Parts: sequence; C-alpha cells; structure tokens
Amino acid sequence: MPDPRTYPYAAADGFYTMSYSGSGVVAESVQSVDLMLPPGDAANSSTSGCEAADFAGFTPGNIALIQRGSCTFLLKAQNAEAAGASGVVIFNEGQPGRTDAILGTLSEPSVSIPGRRRFRRG
Repeated sequence: MPDPRTYPYAAADGFYTMSYSGSGVVAESVQSVDLMLPPGDAANSSTSGCEAADFAGFTPGNIALIQRGSCTFLLKAQNAEAAGASGVVIFNEGQPGRTDAILGTLSEPSVSIPGRRRFRRG
C-alpha cells in the first residue's frame, strides 16, 4: 500500500471541492477510470469517465479517479455515481498549463457523491 499523503485545500498542488458537489467523508479505495497517461498532445483529448462503458469492471463503493478532458465534469460525476462510486476525484489532464488544481463546477446540484478537483503531477 502506498504511503498516505495529504493534499492542501485551495492550493495549486492540492484540491478544491467542486461547486454543486455532494458532501460527505469517504475513506474507500481509489480506482482509475479509463485514464490516458501520459496525456495526449492536445487539451481535451482524454475521454476518461465520459461514457458509462468507461466504468466496466468498476467496483461499487470505490472512489472514481477520472481525468479531465473532452466532456463536462457533470457528466463524469453522473457516470461515476451511476456506477456506484462513493466519490469522484477529477484531476487535471496533464498538458502544459493543465496541471494545477482549479476550481471546477458540476453546473447543477444533481450529483450526491462528493466531487473533488485535483491537480495532476507531471
């Protein structure tokens, strides 16, 4: 098991809670969802979490780890919740200028699981 690490809230090397996110404390395993690592050359090239099929084999109750990319944060979070995720972490895609944490939004209050927006280390 990797060593635990603390990420600061509201910092470039930390995380933000997305607006319209559900709330709660979740301490479950994190499971990646269709990640593109390393990222493509162009921004918005990752489709991680954009389709229900991305969650094939996802273990309900886990926290979905999803990469920023070609669809909305809301769609990613809705798909994660439909797959049984207890929370979702969406990290920046990874191209230059897309590595720091930024304040994201789910656009509407339709997701009940906690959603976090995290940076991606290079």
